[in-house]
Amino acid sequence: MFGKLQRFSIATLFTLFFCFSPLYGIDNLMMDLTVGNIKKAGPPRLIGRDIIFTFSASKPIRFVGLRFKHENYKILHTYVRNRNGIFLLIYPVPENLRELTYRIVEDGIWMADPFNPDVKYNDSGTAFSFYEIKDLPKLAIVNPKIEKNSKATFYLRIASGHVVTITGDFNSWDPFIDKLKEQEPGLYGITLKVLPGRHYYYFLIDGKKLIDPYNLDIREDYEGYAISSFLMPP
Repeated sequence: MFGKLQRFSIATLFTLFFCFSPLYGIDNLMMDLTVGNIKKAGPPRLIGRDIIFTFSASKPIRFVGLRFKHENYKILHTYVRNRNGIFLLIYPVPENLRELTYRIVEDGIWMADPFNPDVKYNDSGTAFSFYEIKDLPKLAIVNPKIEKNSKATFYLRIASGHVVTITGDFNSWDPFIDKLKEQEPGLYGITLKVLPGRHYYYFLIDGKKLIDPYNLDIREDYEGYAISSFLMPP
């Protein structure tokens, strides 16, 4: 089927990239500089699509952690110290959540975050800290995101309310079986298990074909039509 596959020109690829790429959040270098220079603990702050929690104490402490309500307080997230002695936790914003409720664990003692003034209480009077996520930047998309165990995640940002599927050689070109979920208004996503090797695909929006605008690896099929491609490593 793909005996005539060719790469598109570099100019074409860059044109597609700059036309369709969303605004990117803060990069890793800027994040490292930011957290390394924090000298004083304060309320949670949003940087890109990550939240930075900070903590310090007047007495020597060995451990600081944090547990979230949306994880049923089962997962303990550990803070690390920067060069200024401030405890830090960088937490990616979870999908479909715009408020985080949490408690701090300091050397085994549970408490509300003493550096976050936003607190609410349950019926027994226990204090819980919360952080409302505002002005979240758009997710930077580069397709596909290759993950562990031969999994590939695809995203697509279009208007809300559409039916979006992905079809390719990895699902026998079935246009219905793999439907992307609208994870937030206008952002669709899906994770698929894919065998190692070269693969070809495209999206369908309400049945209409769309080449992946977030993948620069574009080839031609045997009829000369554009098609998206990626390589799953072994």
